[in-house]
Amino acid sequence: MLVQLPLLAACGWLLGRGLPPTTQRGRDDWNRFGVPGLLLAAFTAVFWLLPRWLDAALQEPFWEGAKFVTLPLLLGLPLARSWWRFPGVGRAIVWAHVIVMLAVMGWLYHAAPERLCNSYLFDQQELLARSLLTLAAVLGLFWTLWSLLRLPGDAAPQNRP
Repeated sequence: MLVQLPLLAACGWLLGRGLPPTTQRGRDDWNRFGVPGLLLAAFTAVFWLLPRWLDAALQEPFWEGAKFVTLPLLLGLPLARSWWRFPGVGRAIVWAHVIVMLAVMGWLYHAAPERLCNSYLFDQQELLARSLLTLAAVLGLFWTLWSLLRLPGDAAPQNRP
């Protein structure tokens, strides 16, 4: 969950960043301010974070294939195409939401008296909980320090797609 899902999304991100400029301009009119792409990415991420679908991906070949198709194409690609179009305050809200959701998922996996995913052992669930909480803390600290230390003139490049 902490390695494969982000790597699949990163593959889609790289695919989205690597599209030629003519393709980018021609097909991104639907995503003017980045909201539709970010919503698609968010719903895809939420779907694959549910324990039910993590189990299904391990037990059924159809869902394993769906994971390998949807994470790059419905999470990483739209995120890459939408991130710089989204206003700066909106990006900050998305970052805050991601950090909070990692902490909530970590707490959920830690506080659950039973296994949430049937395909993983209870000690693996506890390791995932600690990893999610640590990742949330590290990302929160990094984001806070980056925001405090960023120079006033630093902004997203304006020529991003």
